[in-house]
Amino acid sequence: MLPSLAYNANYHFFTLWTMISKEHNCMIGNLCFKGAPCENGSVEIEYGIYPAFEKRGYVTEAVKVLYDWALRQKYVRSVKAETGKDNIAPQRVLQKNGFVFMGEKNGTRQWQLKVRSSIFV
Repeated sequence: MLPSLAYNANYHFFTLWTMISKEHNCMIGNLCFKGAPCENGSVEIEYGIYPAFEKRGYVTEAVKVLYDWALRQKYVRSVKAETGKDNIAPQRVLQKNGFVFMGEKNGTRQWQLKVRSSIFV
């Protein structure tokens, strides 16, 4: 069940963000957070793109926009993501955006972009 967004100041963290191609004037993929920041100031992102638009840099650009927005929020100090162990393209997207491989957990690779040392910046 989705949380009630009417009274949730963090509703942006429960929103599906859509990638739109200006050139093609259509939706090409989407991104989202996996919920509001946790107590330590970390949020996790997820993303996907339609196969016809892969390998054009759209996801790399969109991930940067999403984490830039997140890190401008008062209590966000790091952004996480996970990828399939053998899913190389999403791993490259994260690497290009400065995410660091943190290890494997439950068959997935864990990534983190750490920017702030304190949530009281």
